[in-house]
Amino acid sequence: MNLEHEELKRVDIFRASGRIDSSNAQQFEDALTEKIKKDGRGNLVVNLKDVEYMSSAAIRALIAALKETRGKMLGAGNVVLVEVPPHIREVFDLAAITSLFTFYDTEAQAVGSF
Repeated sequence: MNLEHEELKRVDIFRASGRIDSSNAQQFEDALTEKIKKDGRGNLVVNLKDVEYMSSAAIRALIAALKETRGKMLGAGNVVLVEVPPHIREVFDLAAITSLFTFYDTEAQAVGSF
């Protein structure tokens, strides 16, 4: 897994690529939640365009970040997903957690949602 981070005025964008599985899901979660815990920033955009594979551990990491941001920001923060490939979207559908997240086609749309 590779994870790039870009900090904008109101939003943090994370661009993931490669495989996110049990070997690196904790690193993925830590990167996402660090911004929330350390810096108090609770608007996260996670771009999954270049993710080849996501395990249940990776899904758990996203849910943990979502819980952290909503708790820290008293319900005002959010984690949104962007450019999710069909094979990754299917993982969310199969896990029946699609309704937890908002999905966007472009980063501009996702950033504009905050």
